[in-house]
Amino acid sequence: MDPSIKNKLSPPPAIPASTRPHAKRELITKAGWGLLILYLFLLTLGAVGELFGIEAILNLSLFLPPGKF
Repeated sequence: MDPSIKNKLSPPPAIPASTRPHAKRELITKAGWGLLILYLFLLTLGAVGELFGIEAILNLSLFLPPGKF
């Protein structure tokens, strides 16, 4: 096989994440999406607890009013 064809068919070498440009930005973006999903989950959980009066949800320390433990 011709070496020039072989080089065209082989995949490019893998670049480590630490040397990739924008690797830090990708990590921050993924963390941001994770926090957004967590926030929406907790917001939905609190709304369901309020709408249906589910005391098990409303008694979680996260949903108690400040100063009430």
